[in-house]
Order: sequence, then C-alpha cells, then structure tokens
Amino acid sequence: MWYCDSMLLTRSGDYKQALDSALKTVGLRVELLGKRNIDTSMAFMNAATVYRHLKEYTKAFECCEQALSINLACVGETHPFTILSYTNYALTYYAQQDLPRTLQMADKVLVLRRSVYGEYHPETADIHGLLAHVYIDMGDDAKALQHVETTLTIYVAVRGESDPATGVAYTKIAGLRHRLGREDLALVNYEKAIGVLERTASSRGNALLAATVYNSMGTIYSTQHKNAQSLECHEKALAVLRSQVGDNYEYTAMALHNVAMELQALGRLQEAIDYMQQAHDAFDALHGPNHKDTEEAAVQLAKWNGSLR
Repeated sequence: MWYCDSMLLTRSGDYKQALDSALKTVGLRVELLGKRNIDTSMAFMNAATVYRHLKEYTKAFECCEQALSINLACVGETHPFTILSYTNYALTYYAQQDLPRTLQMADKVLVLRRSVYGEYHPETADIHGLLAHVYIDMGDDAKALQHVETTLTIYVAVRGESDPATGVAYTKIAGLRHRLGREDLALVNYEKAIGVLERTASSRGNALLAATVYNSMGTIYSTQHKNAQSLECHEKALAVLRSQVGDNYEYTAMALHNVAMELQALGRLQEAIDYMQQAHDAFDALHGPNHKDTEEAAVQLAKWNGSLR
C-alpha cells in the first residue's frame, strides 16, 4: 500500500510525503523479502525517483545502485527492471545536468531497449526523446533532430498520426528546424502538430501547446514579412490562451502584444493601439509599471498615439 501511495504522491508533487511512504516501503520489503528480491528493487527505484525530484542526488544514486545490484543478481542485464534501473541513473544524471554521463547511460539504455523491445516500441521512443533533450542542452541541434525524428517515426508507427505524443514530436521537430534556419520545413511540421493538437484540444495541456505552436508559426511568418499570416496565427494563439487561462497570464499578455505588432505592420493602427493597451494593462497587473515588458508597451503606445495626432 505504501508503494502505491508513494507513486501517487510523487505524481501529485507531494514529494516529502512520497519520500516518507517510499522509505517505509523499502524498509518493509527489505525486512520481509530481503535485499535479493526484485520487489525490493522496485521499492529502491521508487525511492530514487522521489529523491531525484527533491534534488537529493547523492541519496538518489544510492537507491539506484541498490536497485541495479539486486536486478543484475536476480534477473540479469536485459530484464525490464534492470533497464529501468539504468534509466533511473540516466534521469538522475540529467537532473544534475551532468550531460556527458547522461549521454553515456542513455546510449546504454537505448541499446538495451532496442534488444529487448525492438526499435518500434514506445520504450525505445522515450529514450530517443531523452537523448534529444541532452543534445539540445549540449547545443547540438542537428543530433537532437535525428533523435526526435526517430521518436516521431516510432510514434506514428505504433500510436498513429492522431496520438497527442505524435503532435508533441512534430512540435519538437519544428522547433529544432526553426532554430537550424529551416523555416519552411518548420512551418510544415507546425501545421502537422496543429492538426493533431486541435483534435485533442479537450486536454488543457494540448490546447496550451497548440497556442505555443500558433505563436511560433506567427513568429516565423513575421520574420518572412508575411504579416497577414502572422496576425492570423497570433490571433489563434490569443483565443486559445484566453479560453484556457484568461487575461491575467504572462503568455496571454505577450499574445496581445504580438497581435498589436502585426496590426501595426498591416497599417491598422487604431486596432493595434487597442490591443497594445490591453497588453500594457496585463503586463502592469502581472509585473508592475517598471517591468521591461510594461515599459516597452508604454513606449509603443506613446509612439503610435503620437502618430495619430
């Protein structure tokens, strides 16, 4: 029971209570089952996860080591529990931002997952996702893109085009292609992401991700001086944000600002002023009058109002 409680508490973010429950489970299983038992190893792995969330990395690694030694002794290197132990190591290294060790361990996990699950399996896709994050943090967007593209290929094959995970993968590919200067390809992938995310927009998380995608598309169109397309995207982002989180939210304020800038670029100055005033008021409510975003909106308003006189 404590093991299940700990998992639920971890998912809810109540890490201190989760740790108390996890340690009780470890103690009970060691006492009743001994240390050479895979159920005991699972308790250690759960404790490692909680310690990682609490940023107590030394203790997390101690639990990882206990779990791994049990699994190697009881079920061998290619058992899913052992692979999960290695994955816990990789995630803990990543939480520390020890990128070389994360990369080394994640590569090992990838080899093991391919051998046990095959290439076209969600477990294999997930470790490609971790490797993509590592390469992004290392500044190697090209290698990150390779791993995200592999993740997408697996998700499409296993879950289909309409699965939210596929939409997230399209979003990540688009973002990387944008950063690599391949804007037209980025727009293609953003459009595919929107196609998936809009079908699953009943989820608040997917709706907010769709707003982020619309904003990114608007940014690309704006740099290409396609202001009408940019305005359409920013208006869609604003509509989603207002419906999901309201006006008193950082990204909503920024969406108001983006709509105003595109209206101004299209020569619709009075509308631009109206939206920039809303953006200014939102930034002021969120951050106060001396914040850079509030001040920048005030400068634009003064400039635009002056041009109407």
